[in-house]
Amino acid sequence: MDKVQFNKLFAVLVQESGIDNTNSTVDMDDAYSTYLDLVKQIDESDTAVEYMARMVTMAERERLHWRMCLAEEGIEMTPSQVDEYVVILELALSST
Repeated sequence: MDKVQFNKLFAVLVQESGIDNTNSTVDMDDAYSTYLDLVKQIDESDTAVEYMARMVTMAERERLHWRMCLAEEGIEMTPSQVDEYVVILELALSST
């Protein structure tokens, strides 16, 4: 998927999923780079696919726990950023 298609699909999925990203600071260049990296990981490993598929189905409480684990590693994300990341995961998984 090229960057233009990615940007359009990302915007639609974020809107349809009801993510409150009114104050989103998502950098679409970074989002597309993340998407490309995820697609590469999917191509290289079946384990990555399983892990990413599991992340897409996480309930809100599980996402909160994952977010806290990231924070302990120095990676700060808002709940909306976590939801946006999951949208990127969904796009990567659907492109395989």
